[in-house]
Amino acid sequence: GEFGTPAIGTNGMVVVTAGNTLYAIDGQTGDSKWSFQIDGNVTTPPSIAPDGTVYIASGYYAGWESKAVIAAIDGDTGLQRWASEMTHDFDIHVASGLVIAPDGGVIFDLRTSVVMRPGLHSIAKLNGRTGARETGGWWDSFPDRALLGIDANGVLSVGFNRPSTGHYLGWCSLASQ
Repeated sequence: GEFGTPAIGTNGMVVVTAGNTLYAIDGQTGDSKWSFQIDGNVTTPPSIAPDGTVYIASGYYAGWESKAVIAAIDGDTGLQRWASEMTHDFDIHVASGLVIAPDGGVIFDLRTSVVMRPGLHSIAKLNGRTGARETGGWWDSFPDRALLGIDANGVLSVGFNRPSTGHYLGWCSLASQ
């Protein structure tokens, strides 16, 4: 299968997806550490927290609802710690990379498809230890994508753009906690 964008942990571990499987590779030896089967289609590259936890987002349909799932995988064992499932009657997916906050939380952009309900976004945060949703609310906008970044002080920067038209729509910064 085709490989996704890899993530590299502070310990040198390389994590990459191929199809709906997540693979961890020892960065020094090239040996396989573990693999993890993902439910649904992978929607973002994996992210690795400083403690070695690997986060991955996926999505799939369940009846009339679509589901977006963010899972936390133990970086040492490859076992799932938790999975946070979000459902909606629109086609939803995690649209941007998963950003790790200084407190270990996982920040992401959950959005609806352009076909069903264009541009409905939720910038949300999950507790990195439990997967419980800490923040996030829906709002309407029509960018093609939201780009997320965070600094060491926990200030989240969100850039909205519409590359299909070349228009820059905005940028803002806000506290992530």
